Amino acid sequence: MDVALVNAGPTNFELIQPVSGAVDLYRSAIRPGAPATFHHVGYRIPDFDEATEIITAAGKTWKQYGEMKGGLRFGYVDMTAELGHYVEFMDLQAVGERMFASLEAESNAAR
Repeated sequence: MDVALVNAGPTNFELIQPVSGAVDLYRSAIRPGAPATFHHVGYRIPDFDEATEIITAAGKTWKQYGEMKGGLRFGYVDMTAELGHYVEFMDLQAVGERMFASLEAESNAAR
């Protein structure tokens, strides 16, 4: 994927362009002819395993999930029928916390 990240204070915006690899989750949501498509809203959570239990108990499954080395565990739940988009849950670890804190600090410094 090609990704551009920007923050407005603690709010993080991502522009994701699916290029190759496991990107069908992103590619399938693109509206033909639209310059951009709203795909998901993301939430930081303290415990990915607990979130998995809650999601399973609610009758849902991870549409896609993974781990970025030393940075975060994440998963997407398909809520398109209910909300019109996916919901991402992120369990940030040390590297991920520092990355998002850095983006937020740069955003705040520019004010």
